[in-house]
Amino acid sequence: MQFQARLAGVPLHIVPFTALQSISGGAVSLRHIYSGELSFLNADVVVAVGLRVPRTEPVHISDSASVRIIGDAVIPRRVSHAVSEGRRAGLDVLAGADAL
Repeated sequence: MQFQARLAGVPLHIVPFTALQSISGGAVSLRHIYSGELSFLNADVVVAVGLRVPRTEPVHISDSASVRIIGDAVIPRRVSHAVSEGRRAGLDVLAGADAL
């Protein structure tokens, strides 16, 4: 909750109660976890936040998508590891944006 105040004015779209289905061509498809309804969004960067349990469903990702898995998605460990990996991924995204 403390982080939300720092996001004021950031072009961020949060989509709760959905599961990431696929990433392709600058867009994502999402499945609502209760209704099963599919929705689609254009996206430059996708950050999937989940529970601290292993992912059981595959995500279909096109060859053009850049995917970075950080934190407990890799192995259980300290928060500092996830923060470090997240920072590195953010810097990579910014470097890619500067190249465009």
